[in-house]
Amino acid sequence: MPELPEVETCRRALEPLLVGRRIGQYSASDKALRLRESAESMAKLAGSTVLAVRRRSKYLLIDCDEQQVIVHLGMTGQLFMSEHSPAWLKHEHWRLQLDQGCLRYRDPRRFGMLLRVGRDDLAGHRLLKHLGPEPLEDWQANDFIRLCKSSNKPIKHLIMDAKTVCGVGNIYAAEALFRARVHPLRRARLISAKRLTLLHHTIIEVLSRAVESGGSTVKDFVSSDGAPGYFAQQLQVYGRAGQACVNCETALKSLVSAGRRTVFCGSCQR
Repeated sequence: MPELPEVETCRRALEPLLVGRRIGQYSASDKALRLRESAESMAKLAGSTVLAVRRRSKYLLIDCDEQQVIVHLGMTGQLFMSEHSPAWLKHEHWRLQLDQGCLRYRDPRRFGMLLRVGRDDLAGHRLLKHLGPEPLEDWQANDFIRLCKSSNKPIKHLIMDAKTVCGVGNIYAAEALFRARVHPLRRARLISAKRLTLLHHTIIEVLSRAVESGGSTVKDFVSSDGAPGYFAQQLQVYGRAGQACVNCETALKSLVSAGRRTVFCGSCQR
């Protein structure tokens, strides 16, 4: 599933192409998505101007005058632009015609979402209102430490909870824990404040580097300009079970917890 860096990469690619454009006709295929606004509702965007393209956690927010469009890419969603409106592609689900170009959405696995909400309703929307701080904006180490010290959850579960911090998915949680030398199943309250401070810093660093690298090329992800991400070349544990640890050369281990597989070094991470 695209994580925060992939969604931010998509946002950065789309922003100069969408901002200032006037919205025209919306059209959709008959294929089902996990959640999609009705054609009648999306038609209300016609005539609006795109003011901004933002991101909240893993959601893309397209500001259009007094309305917003919420897009979630699901597991394999891809937003892209074309100059014209050629024949529909396989797995293409919807299009938004603009005064210059056409915004299109393709999603083979069909877990994506498309919603239209009023500007005043955005902050309280059920998908957004419980989200925690943005790790690259307003996330404070002291708040993170205080939360960890009151939790008996495994640290990996905690940092992947969007109420703790937004957008830290499986890939970057595994990478940050490895670089901070913290075992993924260590109970959060048992980790020292010093180590939690390091982990807080490492999560921000890993996400920042991934954003600057254009995200990770994992399975089907490419950004909205068609370019793959390159942070995958820097992954030190994710997808490397059984291979040698880059620090101590011990074979990396793998386990499944809460339905998610994680790779770690049993020697380096405590």
